[in-house]
Amino acid sequence: MKNHKHLPQLIMLLLIASSALFAGQSVTTRHFTFTVPDSMEVQVADLKTAFSLQAQPGGTYTYTLQPKGFNTKRLKPANSANNTITLKAERLSQERDNATFRTQTLAFSEEELLEASQVFENAIRRSEVVKRWYDLSTTEIDEMFAWKYGYETLTGIHAEVYIIHAGDTLISITTRYTYDEKTKWKPVFEQFLASGISFLDSLKPKEVQDDPAREEETTALYSYPLFGSSETFLWEDKPDWRSSSVYLPGQGGKKVHTIKTSTETLQSKGYYCKISAIEGLKALLASTISRQNYLLQSKRDIEQQLQNNTSLKNREVHRNEIDYENRFYVITYTYDYPYGEEAIHGAMIVKITKENVMLQVEVEWFDRGEALALAIIESIMTE
Repeated sequence: MKNHKHLPQLIMLLLIASSALFAGQSVTTRHFTFTVPDSMEVQVADLKTAFSLQAQPGGTYTYTLQPKGFNTKRLKPANSANNTITLKAERLSQERDNATFRTQTLAFSEEELLEASQVFENAIRRSEVVKRWYDLSTTEIDEMFAWKYGYETLTGIHAEVYIIHAGDTLISITTRYTYDEKTKWKPVFEQFLASGISFLDSLKPKEVQDDPAREEETTALYSYPLFGSSETFLWEDKPDWRSSSVYLPGQGGKKVHTIKTSTETLQSKGYYCKISAIEGLKALLASTISRQNYLLQSKRDIEQQLQNNTSLKNREVHRNEIDYENRFYVITYTYDYPYGEEAIHGAMIVKITKENVMLQVEVEWFDRGEALALAIIESIMTE
């Protein structure tokens, strides 16, 4: 057997060559193509991995981009796990395309999003000493709708995580940089997310084509009582109120009863609506001044919620008012539909019924669903 006394040097040269190949070059997977920033390289664990990175099969796989030159170091720097971009794809047992992911997310209430954020935070805190947490929000990466959350650690790390549903696969992108090198790596990561990764067109939400026959459909709305109230509103079918619990700051646990249209209604009939009735607030809303204060605080909270929602591109507010006499607050707005040229209209309403039941209403609609959406809105706001 030959004595390969130069084998370590050979491996070193091959690693350098593979590193040079990937720096500034593109890597294509079953779901996306990404370009390795010039200052980074694809992390390789061994020589075999170095020559098979571009041929990884479908299913679960991970790519980690690290500062260029780490592959050739015999001893990894102490901060080798930081200043990185990690892209991971995991197969799902249940498919969820990106358009459905977006529609379902926009149907969540603020409380539901906070609950989801808390789940992620609890999971992160089991392995990291978190100094500051950034709640779950939404954004887009190359036209793909994504969840986003972030955190800072006591050891001086800033991390951001993006989660994307793409059919039968869950894709996560994690960026980590140290505060000592923030000025160097933050712009690199932002540029990578803005233009360094592109998803397959087949995974991107498709623009919905108008169906003339569908537009001619007329759907009757019927009058039903609001939950816990003698006041009525318009709805397609007999309301099937679903109950759950929610924690309200300063109020403790409360029962919430919710109805909403299906996630497909926005596409099939041009509108989406969700109504939540919260029990246990009658004492809080008993006086005129307390109802007025509640509506005023609701206005501030909803304005802030919309301001923080970065997925509502080119948002324009049209109506933003409190009607103390009829005991409601309403804000209406439009924003660009990300998967087509038409605009989406939206409304958020807080209504206090005569029986002091507090309602929260969220509605979105296209122009073709305007008549139904506005009919429901007006039926809730007026007795």
